[in-house]
Amino acid sequence: MTEQAVREPVVLRHKDASRQSALYAVFALVALAPVVPLFLAGGTARWASIVLLPVVLVAGYAALRLATLKVRLDADGIWEPDPFRLTYVTPWSDVKRAERCVSTGRVRFVGVRIVHADGGKHEVEALKVQAGAAYAEPMVEEWLEAINDARDAYLR
Repeated sequence: MTEQAVREPVVLRHKDASRQSALYAVFALVALAPVVPLFLAGGTARWASIVLLPVVLVAGYAALRLATLKVRLDADGIWEPDPFRLTYVTPWSDVKRAERCVSTGRVRFVGVRIVHADGGKHEVEALKVQAGAAYAEPMVEEWLEAINDARDAYLR
């Protein structure tokens, strides 16, 4: 990665995020289709619409979350999405390096972990993919290279 390319903000995101977001949005619309007529029908049918409403809300939230799930690297640091706030930033001065991490559990994920200058660590939740997928390892390596190159360039 050239120095000029690093000086421009870099956005990292999962390669399937747009497709998955569209899929959730379509699912939300399909689930919403019977809700409106049931609600307008009145009586006991109105209560049936309330049962489907949480499904619509969860799918809609997931679609919006996936559409906006990205990490930005710029002069200020690493901007990460946070489910409870819009974003938070880790300044470059606090970043020692980015490294690969693998989650433990039934479904394994490979992703990026930020190692802080004080020795603390945190995983970047937006940069995780299911381990074993054909594109998982190369994608994580690209993310690591981009983060470490940006850190080196901005701390010069």
